Amino acid sequence: AVLVHHSQAPIDAGSRGYELLIEDGKVAFGLHHMWPGNSMKVRTKEPLRANEWARITVSYDGSSTAAGVTVYLNDKPAPVDVIRDKLTRDITYGSEPNLAVGYRFRDNGFKGGLVDELKLWNRAVTAAEVADAPTNDLLFPY
Repeated sequence: AVLVHHSQAPIDAGSRGYELLIEDGKVAFGLHHMWPGNSMKVRTKEPLRANEWARITVSYDGSSTAAGVTVYLNDKPAPVDVIRDKLTRDITYGSEPNLAVGYRFRDNGFKGGLVDELKLWNRAVTAAEVADAPTNDLLFPY
């Protein structure tokens, strides 16, 4: 299920950019120059609870490493598995694609799910900021 993605997937098969997904019930966050060879991706070890609202926050420090990502589920840091940790090149384009919420080209999207609120930050958010944020926010630093 695609929660958020920012890439040119219809014209760039490598899907350069970033994505926030639900894979097998688990939250996955990735940054990609070219998937899978030049990418960084983490996925929570535990799945989300079915049929319950979840507050998902992803903070990224700009280091191009999986260690620079923290995924929070309901305001608590979630243990993650590192899927890829090989990002060495830029994930941006000369002309940036649009941000898409709930879908991706030729994908199932977020069928049967809802995103209540989305906030983007231009910096990493701290654990204290996550804990202090209103409970109906979904935070995702950009």
